Amino acid sequence: MFGKFKLLRSKIILLNACIAFVVAGVIGGIACWNSNQSAIRAAHEGLREQTRLQAAKVRNKFLEMKNDAYVLANSSSVGGIERTSKRGDLVDPLDGSTAGQWKERLTNAFLSLATIRDHYTQIRFIGIADEGRELVRVNRVAGKLRVVEENALQQKVCEPYMQRLLSHSTKSPFFSEVTFNRENNAVGEPKVPTIRCVVPTYFGNRLFGAIVINADYAGWLQEAIEVANVNRSMYVVDSNENYLVYHPGTRGIGFAFHQSGDYVGSKVVKRLHTLSKPLTILADDKMFFCYKLVQDFSDHESMGIGVIIGIGVDQLLATPRRLNQVMIGVASLLVAMSVVVAIVLGSRLTRPLREMSIELNKLAGNPHASISLPTTQPDEIGLLATTFTETLNSLRDSQSEAMELIGRLEASNRELDEFAYVASHDLKAPLRVIENATQWLIEDLSGLDADSLENLKLVRSRAVRMESLLDDLLTFSRIGRLYTDGYTEQIRADELVNEIASLVSPPSGIEVRVCKDLHDISVKRMPLEQVLLNLVSNSVKHHDKDTGTVEVRAFQDEHEITFEVEDDGPGIPEKYRSKVFKMFQTLKPRDQIEGSGMGLAIVEKHIRTIGGAIELETGKLGGCLFRIHWPKCVEEGIHKQGFKLCDPQ
Repeated sequence: MFGKFKLLRSKIILLNACIAFVVAGVIGGIACWNSNQSAIRAAHEGLREQTRLQAAKVRNKFLEMKNDAYVLANSSSVGGIERTSKRGDLVDPLDGSTAGQWKERLTNAFLSLATIRDHYTQIRFIGIADEGRELVRVNRVAGKLRVVEENALQQKVCEPYMQRLLSHSTKSPFFSEVTFNRENNAVGEPKVPTIRCVVPTYFGNRLFGAIVINADYAGWLQEAIEVANVNRSMYVVDSNENYLVYHPGTRGIGFAFHQSGDYVGSKVVKRLHTLSKPLTILADDKMFFCYKLVQDFSDHESMGIGVIIGIGVDQLLATPRRLNQVMIGVASLLVAMSVVVAIVLGSRLTRPLREMSIELNKLAGNPHASISLPTTQPDEIGLLATTFTETLNSLRDSQSEAMELIGRLEASNRELDEFAYVASHDLKAPLRVIENATQWLIEDLSGLDADSLENLKLVRSRAVRMESLLDDLLTFSRIGRLYTDGYTEQIRADELVNEIASLVSPPSGIEVRVCKDLHDISVKRMPLEQVLLNLVSNSVKHHDKDTGTVEVRAFQDEHEITFEVEDDGPGIPEKYRSKVFKMFQTLKPRDQIEGSGMGLAIVEKHIRTIGGAIELETGKLGGCLFRIHWPKCVEEGIHKQGFKLCDPQ
């Protein structure tokens, strides 16, 4: 994906676009969030204000009914009925009116009130005497007002509101719970959810009766919503989860009554109607709701009314979302403009670099080609061009010096090869003559005494040693420069060590033990064969017992193979351990041993040349333990043309 942005110009454009996108996104996101929060806060305030107003309207509706009942309860007609009821002649002592006249006057008052209150279904004056018999009653039937005849008046002592009136002996008005209208102690037809306002009346200090106004609960509450003309969802709910509901855009106002067979509860009502905190705001994923409990009208602990007004989240956020879309469009335009500006500026800023790249490409075909860089440009590009020019000149000078040194090294190597050739042929030729001559003298001169014969043998052995020394010196000089097929031949380590044991041919009492770990290790034959051969033969040659063990083992990790060659011979004192890896070093006089003293020096140079390391310590068997750290990169990189050397340790 990012391959298209390898050029600096593309990176500048991409960086600028990313910065513009992030800045626009952050600023736009903050602005959108603030816009949404402002809309929500404004909606909360609007909901609170509208809920407060609607709650006041609902409360006023209850106060209106209470005031109507209170006016009737304190009217002269009620007082006249109370006074005449205590006299046998049923004549009012104050003005001479009869009980019938006072009832007629109260009936007219009921009719006048019911005429202006369309949802009052009954207005009654009930006395507590005679099992709570109604004294005056006006009904609304099919929209028409009808005065109930005296013989049709009912006893209401069993009704809950009358029981409360009698049991509490309260002088305060109260409202009943909402139930179906009841006639003659049974639910009447049609079934109308009814609320009742009860205002007690007293004759002196004695309870005489009560004015009771019945209202069609649904129609009566609906007047408050119709007057309000709200444009948001609205619920009026009481403590029995009866609720009036209105949604803008729907037909009419719905009402649900808990005693109806088709009653369907509302989650909103269930969640909110029990709250008591004024103007509570709650929300779900679709609506914001404000709840106001209307408490002022009710003195009955089981009766409570609340108003809920809600607004949909989509409706609430419609304006902020339109604003957000405009802001997103503006932000996108700004990002696009910034990309265009970045393209123009990126092209201008990187033009000198592109020209430098064209000039520098000329060096690919000809390192000594003449190039022109903008060293006079007064900015970082000019500084870069100047630095590159100075570096290029320095590299060219260094390359000239390196070529000169390489030439000298090649000449030195040729001289060394010539010396090796001379040492191999010219210097060894006289030694072979001496060796052969002494052998002939020993064979031809049979009458030599013992001392003369010993001297001739000594001369011959020194010539043989000198020839071996020349061979070792030639091998030492060629380490790292001479490669044979053995440098590419792959072999298992255990097979290589077994071959070395056969070449060494140790005495019958000395065992060369090959550990099984070597079976799982594969190596190049050379130069490891020369290293292990010298170490194994050295352990066998310098063993001080008739019987003994030389053990070869190995283990590997991700980076190297570690070989260990251990014997149970005399060992090497610690003070001589750093000395034994130098040329011509032996721990015994040369007359007592056969060897040039070059074996460990050859081992050390092989290992040092490939970047490995060798350690010498006393092993568990009591003799010498040579530990070789053999880099795996050597096994991967040795080829016929030369080494792939590892970094020296």
